[in-house]
Order: sequence, then structure tokens, then C-alpha cells
Amino acid sequence: MKSILFLHSSSDLYGASRIFLQIVENTIKRGDKAVVVLSNEGPLSIRLRELGAELFIFKLGILRRRYMSPLGLINRLYYLVNSFVKLKTLIQVEKIELVYSNSTSVLVGAITCMITKTPHIWHIHEIMTPPWPLRQVQTYLMDHASNLQIAVSKATESHWKSLVNKPEKIIRLFNGVDCEHYANVKSPTGNICIGMIGRVNHWKGQPYFLEIAKELGASFSYVMAGDPYPGYEYLLEENESIRKKLNVEVQNLGYVADNRDFFNQIHVLVLPSILPDPLPTVVLEAMAAGKPVIATRQGGALDMIKDGETGFFIPIKEPKEAADLIRPFLNNKVQIHQLSIQARERAKVHFSLERFNDEITRIISLTLQG
Repeated sequence: MKSILFLHSSSDLYGASRIFLQIVENTIKRGDKAVVVLSNEGPLSIRLRELGAELFIFKLGILRRRYMSPLGLINRLYYLVNSFVKLKTLIQVEKIELVYSNSTSVLVGAITCMITKTPHIWHIHEIMTPPWPLRQVQTYLMDHASNLQIAVSKATESHWKSLVNKPEKIIRLFNGVDCEHYANVKSPTGNICIGMIGRVNHWKGQPYFLEIAKELGASFSYVMAGDPYPGYEYLLEENESIRKKLNVEVQNLGYVADNRDFFNQIHVLVLPSILPDPLPTVVLEAMAAGKPVIATRQGGALDMIKDGETGFFIPIKEPKEAADLIRPFLNNKVQIHQLSIQARERAKVHFSLERFNDEITRIISLTLQG
């Protein structure tokens, strides 16, 4: 039995957290010991305890944009040093043979492994934008403190390979989805409903979704789901102000514990990210649920969506042009139904959980072997 330490940047159950949960579950099922550290309690910590993971809660000094100030960086440095001491002790006490860090915002795992000479895997779910000094730190640690980096999409792989000095250490592995989990999701009756679900943040495109809804008009219905990171609640107020200014009716569900409830309400998913979304897991989940996906033409969506067969692409920040592309599709229920069938099939064939589990097991085994 191997002892593996898992570190993650949040305790929610959005895309990256669900992938993290899958990896921990797969580790436990194959008979290895999963030791997990999160910065706080949340839905993810509850699920991890149910799986039987050995869970520790202490702040890992996760880097987010709101800490990019002198006082914020001092705060992060304090928690990075504190968590480094705790992780170093944990590696010794638990006889950890491998550390797995989920997200490039978790720097302390790589730092600790560089000092303790412990093998380290970094799962990259981000395409890094400014601040550039942070990116320099991340690329240095990828080159010198991590055995392997797993990029979630072609766009993510290409982005980081262009920045690091050792691109051969970066491999690509698409996320997987449990298609059976979404097998019973149906399409609602009545008016065509367009939905968006995801973290509320500055680049996911909630305002753009509202602008597209305004252009499409009241012939269709609209629903949004998701909440912000703690400390970013002001984004909800900003989005609500935009909605009122546009005078568009949109049902806002907030955080949804089981996204099947959300998918049962919609016919089509829109992913309106205004910056490259590395590999939005919600696209795979929507496809598994039989929902065509309309996304901005960038990032990991290009790997998942088969243009014209399981969904299609729209421009960024061009609401009128986007609406003109979307409207004929929404008025064609036969086409919606056909793309729904093809979306389910593509998720099963190319993005199955079984494929993902087999590959992540192989990667972890090879890293443990050195």
C-alpha cells in the first residue's frame, strides 16, 4: 500500500474539485492510502470523509487575485511558511511517497517536495494570466520541484510548454465524467430553456450570458447557477445590476449541490467564458446529460465540443453576433434532439471516467517508480 498526499485549492464541488474527488476515490479503491489536506471545510471535505480519506484542514496559502497586494502577499507568505512546516511533518509521520497538487494556485506542495525530495505531480487546471511574477514562480517550480505536470487540455498544455524550460515534463490528460451518473437526465417540456452553470468570477462570462439573453429575447427562458469564491460576493451584486439594466428575466439558482437538477431544467448549455477556460468539466457533464453545448471559441472547449455535431462555437464579447448564431438552433427542436444524442455518445466514447481512472493510475504508478 502506497501513501499519497493530496492537496487542493478549495472545498467546493465545482469541476476541478470533482476531478480531485474522482482521483482520491480511485486511489482508495485500488488499495492505497489517501491523505488529503484542504484549507477549509465544505462540500468536498464531507465527501472525502465519506470515502474514507484521512483528512486534515489547515490553510495552504492558496494564491488568488485578491491577495495581489503588499498586505495580501504578506498574508500568503505567512500561511505558505506555516503550511510548509505542517506538510513537512505530515510527509514524515504518514510516510508519504508521493504528493499530488491539484491546481497551480497550490504552490506549497511543490515547495515542500523540493525541500524534502518527495516525488510531486502537479495537475494543471489553469491557463495563467497576469500577474506575471506569480507565473514566473509557478514555472520555476514546475521545472525544479515537480516530477510531472498534467495539463487538462491542448490549450493548457501548449500554454505552459511555451513558458517552462522542461516542456517534456508536461503531459496532457483530458478529464473524465461518470456518464451513468447523468443517464437519467431528461429534457424539460415547454419553452426552450438556455442555461449557464459555473463559478461566478470575472472571466467565466456571466455578464456576457446576460447580454446574449437580452439579444435573444423573451421567446426563450434562461437559468443560471453558481456562486463565487468567498470574498468575491460583490460579483453577484454586479451581475444583478447588469441584469436589471438589461431588463432580462433570468432565474438564478445560486449554488446547486447536484447539477443533474440544473440539467433537468435546460435544453442547451452556454459556456460564455471571456478568457480561455482550460477544460471546463461542466461541458463534459452537460454532454453526458444529453445537452448540446454552445461555447466561446477558445480553451478546452475546442477539445470537447464537436462543432456542428455536439454543439457549436460563438465569438467572445459579441452578444448580437452570438445571438444571431444561436437563435436558429434554438428554433429547431429536431436539431437540438439530434445533437443531444450525439453529445451523450461523444462523452461516453472519448471522455469516460474509466479511461481517465486507468490513465491517472498509470501516471501515478510510473511517478512512484521514478
